[in-house]
Amino acid sequence: GICQKKKRKDKMTTQDALDTFFKSVIGQIREDQGAKGITASGQSSDSLAYGTDASGGQLTGSNYFYWQIVGRKPGKFAPPAAIEQWIRDKGITPNDPKTTIKQLAFLFNRKMATKGTDIFIGKRSGLSFAEIVDKNMSILLGNIAQLKVKEISTFLKAEFAK
Repeated sequence: GICQKKKRKDKMTTQDALDTFFKSVIGQIREDQGAKGITASGQSSDSLAYGTDASGGQLTGSNYFYWQIVGRKPGKFAPPAAIEQWIRDKGITPNDPKTTIKQLAFLFNRKMATKGTDIFIGKRSGLSFAEIVDKNMSILLGNIAQLKVKEISTFLKAEFAK
């Protein structure tokens, strides 16, 4: 038979560890949105992006994530056009065919203005953002710790070989 040398796995870098972390966080946020029905147009999910460099990274996304995490407290009406668009994006249709989208949006809006959203009042769970980040952070820290141990080990071996 023909013998092949195994390709040596590329060394993982801190930046690789950060890429893995952010890709995992984004994937799990999207899964959580889907599992909890916190999706309409998909714009918040599509807004997720990250950047990394040798010293760290940053996750960015739509400000709608705030409402998906904590909900909306009672007080003011949301912009009617935004609620109408949300109804269309969710595919919600009124039970009574005589009810218009505008009327339905008013009813949703009035409920939110007087009671808050279901997420805010605890009727349903919001996006588990902190839990997702925490879970992945421990994996990231483990990966970075392994990298640092390898770095130190390589350094010490080189020093002792002198």
